[in-house]
Formats: sequence, structure tokens, C-alpha cells
Amino acid sequence: MNATEVNLSILKEIKNTIDKNANKENNLGLVSGISGIMIFRFLLSRVLECEKEFEKAKSLITEGLEKINDGYNDPSYGNGIAGFFWALQFLQENSIIEIDNDAIFCQIEDYIYEAMDFSIKNRNYDFLYGAIGYGMFFLKRYKTIENPNLKNKYLKILEELIAYLHTSKIENTHGIMWQSPQESDVKNEINIDLGLAHGVPSILYFLCLVYEEGLCKEKIRPLIKGINRYMLSTKNISKNMISLFPTYQYLSLKKEEHISRLGWCYGDIGIGLSLLKAADVTKDVLLKKEAISILIHSSKRRDLKQNSVLDAGICHGTYGLFHIYGKLFKKTKINYFKEASIHWKEVSDDMVKYDEDQNIYYSIHLGDRNWSNPYSLLEGLSGIGLSIISDITNHKIEWDECLFI
Repeated sequence: MNATEVNLSILKEIKNTIDKNANKENNLGLVSGISGIMIFRFLLSRVLECEKEFEKAKSLITEGLEKINDGYNDPSYGNGIAGFFWALQFLQENSIIEIDNDAIFCQIEDYIYEAMDFSIKNRNYDFLYGAIGYGMFFLKRYKTIENPNLKNKYLKILEELIAYLHTSKIENTHGIMWQSPQESDVKNEINIDLGLAHGVPSILYFLCLVYEEGLCKEKIRPLIKGINRYMLSTKNISKNMISLFPTYQYLSLKKEEHISRLGWCYGDIGIGLSLLKAADVTKDVLLKKEAISILIHSSKRRDLKQNSVLDAGICHGTYGLFHIYGKLFKKTKINYFKEASIHWKEVSDDMVKYDEDQNIYYSIHLGDRNWSNPYSLLEGLSGIGLSIISDITNHKIEWDECLFI
């Protein structure tokens, strides 16, 4: 079989495994929930030209709405309602489904706003489970809505979020940053999270998306510049360091250089992606050169153990690397990224496993949660399937915007 035939075969096996385990995902969101599975099924139905798969995908919309009507109340982007609604808006925006989102959303988006307000008051800016995630939903609504009254409503919500980021920022000679919502490991010390999943890079990327829409530009531009300066100030200077950036920094302690993993969630890739986005929206040629250099450096890191690449998932595994470098090659035409994408796909193919019933799976490392075989977008089979679909279709539909890729 050629590469496309191999990929199609893997996709069909993933579909069959998800079919047999459809009732095992209880959350609604994009990271861990039926929303990621729903996006995968819809895009798969197009690749396979399969009406039956399309109907299965549609049934997940009904399932999600029934969960909400039955009292499902997690509002978060990662696990809950904001992520589910973002997914519905994304599917409509890309002409994959036709649904009256306005009638659905108006009943519950005030609840999402209240969750965002609660996050703001508790200084929780987290992308997946805090204010930035809720901002992603309202930004998507602002971009796709035509009703001028609703558009103005979402604009005011976004302005409120930007104002919060202004008032909660930490600014010093190195630039602008925010205290991590997570408790510091060092007593009385302020921890700055440098991961795209939960930290300062996600704030930068979100601000760039708002800026790109032409909103709050005068307020956002100095924030973008300040974040750029701060993140670059954390760069490891030792030539023998494997990674260019650490996972976190303590605000007042002397800078300590340490290695970060190779993955979407933490390390060089997330910082490189956010700086590249900032360079694009502000048309900063020098910053773009620096961001590309960071990402090229990351593309040359191949040792699994040294780079803490333990599994196949999108979050911190081989399919995530395959997908990100493939996307970067499409954007830049730089061969380092093409070579890295091919390499990580080959490694990914070696990680496939089958259970006693010949169901395909990939063991996913979940840190303290040890190992699992999830079906979700960020850590499981749906995300692996979506990365393969992107490769087959040359990244035609950018589902990965939900992850700032």
C-alpha cells in the first residue's frame, strides 16, 4: 500500500474502535469530550465520502444538547459547554453543518460569560479551563455572527477580557507576563507558566487572534510586544542545552536553565508557534526570523527519551509533532519541517497497538494518571485521526485552530 492507503486504513481502524466505545466519553469539551470526536467524525465523513459517518457525527450534536438539557454544567472550553459550542460554530463556519446556533447559544451563553467572569475574578486565565478558553468561544461568535446587537455584545465581553489581562499583568524590565493560576512549588514565589496549554504563550496567541480581527488594537499591541520581550528573555543561553526554553520561570529567583519537553503543551514548539503568530499579525520581520529559528531548532530534536516523547497523542506525543511540523511546512516550505513531519509519522506508525479484539489503540501517557487509551482530541484517537486527515487533505480545514496551531 502507498502512504495514502496506509493512512486511510488507520483512519478506518480508528473509526471502528471509536464506534465500539462511543459511550465511554462523558465530557462535552474539545480537549476531553465528545466535541473533538464530533469534529473527527464530520471530517472523516468527507474523506471517506460516507453518509453513514456523517449521520453518526450529527448524532453527537443531539447527544451534546441532551447532556446540557439534563444538567451537564461544566462550562469550560477544555471539558465542557464552551468547547462544545465552539465546535458547533466551527462546523457551521466551515459549511460542514447547517444549524441555528443563535437559537441554541442564546439560552446558555450568559452562563459561559458568568464562568468567564468568575475566572477573571480569580485570576485564572488558563486557556483550556479558564478565561482564555471562554474568550475563544466569544471571539468565534464575534467573527461569525451577523446580528449587530449580538456582535456588539461579544465585543464588549472581549473588551472586558482584554481589560482584565491589562490589570492582572506583571511588568518588569524583561517584559510582560502573568502569574500562573497553578500554585507554585516554591513557597512565596510567583510562578510564570511558559506552556502553550496553560501559560503565557496561550495569552499571546489569543491576543494575536483578537488583534487580527482589528479589535482593541491600541490596547493589545503593547501587550504583544511586552510578552514577546519577556518570553525571549527566558531563552536558555547555554549552547549545550537541548531545549531553548524552560517549562516555567520563577519571578524573583535567579534564572535557572532547564530542559523542557518536545510537544504541543510545553516547550519550544508552543513558544515558537505563539511568537510566529505575533510576528505575522504585527508584520515584525525580525521576530518572524527568530520564531522560525526556534521552530527549526525544535525540529532537529529526535531522541524520544531525551525529549520526553513517550506516546502518540497530539498533546505531547509523536502524532502531535507529525501534525505541527507538517502544518509548518505548508506555511513556510522549509524542508526541515517536512523532514521532521515524515520522521515523526514513521515513529508514530511504530506505536500502534491492537487489543485482543483487534481494536486499534495507542497508549497515552497522562503523567500522574499513568497510561490510558482515550478517544479525545488532545490526548486520544480522535486527535490522531484528525492529524492523519490533515495530512491527507493538505491541512484544508484547520480544525487545529482550537489548539492555537
